[in-house]
Amino acid sequence: MTHTTPTRIAVIGGTGPQGRGLAYRLARAGHSIVLGSRDAARADDAAAQLRQQLAAAEITGAATVVGAFHHLSAPLLLDPEADLSHEDVLVCGDDHAAKELVMGLAVDVTGGRAVDAGRLRLARQLEPLTAVLISVNKRYKTRSGVAITGLTQAPQERVHA
Repeated sequence: MTHTTPTRIAVIGGTGPQGRGLAYRLARAGHSIVLGSRDAARADDAAAQLRQQLAAAEITGAATVVGAFHHLSAPLLLDPEADLSHEDVLVCGDDHAAKELVMGLAVDVTGGRAVDAGRLRLARQLEPLTAVLISVNKRYKTRSGVAITGLTQAPQERVHA
């Protein structure tokens, strides 16, 4: 179920597992996807693979930047049976309209909550958190995620700090 108007979205790093997983979930939610890569042939190959996985999805090989999705498990993003609704997506950005759009996309991707985590400069703090989650996942052989406690908004809402 789409919580935002279907949009054309560029996924930077779209040939890696995280980028392919986000592209898959966003296309499944009805958005048109452009995969970005340093290698155009890899982007075309990844787009072809995703088109096969998603019949009828539009995916092709100076932007406003919003940081989000760092801490979602790439294998779960690519798993059509995976329920991500228990995961919160932390969203960082300086442009209010762009951040609102990405928060809506986060709800589309997970079915859970999007949490406004502040300015774009804080996105660099989310990268090390990802490394911690990967370590926890390896140690406990699981797919851990992030859920912020103490917020009053229900799942499938946008939470503003």
